[in-house]
Amino acid sequence: MSRRMNVKWTLVGTVGAVGALCLVVSHRSTQAQAPPPGPRYGVVDLGEVMRQYAEVEQMKAKLEARAEKFKQEGQARQQKIEDLRFQRDQKHPDSPEWYRLQKELNRLTVELELWTKFEKQDIQAESREQQSNAYKQVLKAVETAGKQRGLDVVFHLDSVDLNDANDVVTLQRMATRAVIYAAPTVNLTKDVAALVNQMSSGKK
Repeated sequence: MSRRMNVKWTLVGTVGAVGALCLVVSHRSTQAQAPPPGPRYGVVDLGEVMRQYAEVEQMKAKLEARAEKFKQEGQARQQKIEDLRFQRDQKHPDSPEWYRLQKELNRLTVELELWTKFEKQDIQAESREQQSNAYKQVLKAVETAGKQRGLDVVFHLDSVDLNDANDVVTLQRMATRAVIYAAPTVNLTKDVAALVNQMSSGKK
């Protein structure tokens, strides 16, 4: 009788152990088959960030001031040429004074053309550099904000002005929008705008 009970308990114990082992294997198999979590997305309106970026307004004001200075100096140079042309016209075309004034007039005209060309190129180069620096700062702020939220990808949330007078441009923007809908919870625009201004203040 005792031997039969031992056999019975041994069988029960064996069955229980096998059952437990099956549960463990099944649990591990379930864990192994569970799909990995998908990527987390966010969006940011870069246009709105640029509008809120204080340094961009400062850059714009600086370029406008330089453009105004360029305009005034160009007008002054042009006026000098006109005054000289008037003086030349008062002289006899065969006189030495006429030739002297004409020579000076030619020199000033060429100088104005070259100065205008190089000043425009320099202003455009400065504008491109400032835009590039601002854009790099914004991208850095986007990366920081995205990492803070544990995001894997951040898309540009481009807005479309339906009141734009140019229907062709509006339709093109509507057709090429990268993001149609994004929940407010994944919108990083405010965070990025605050970060980029904070980073800008830290450089000063």
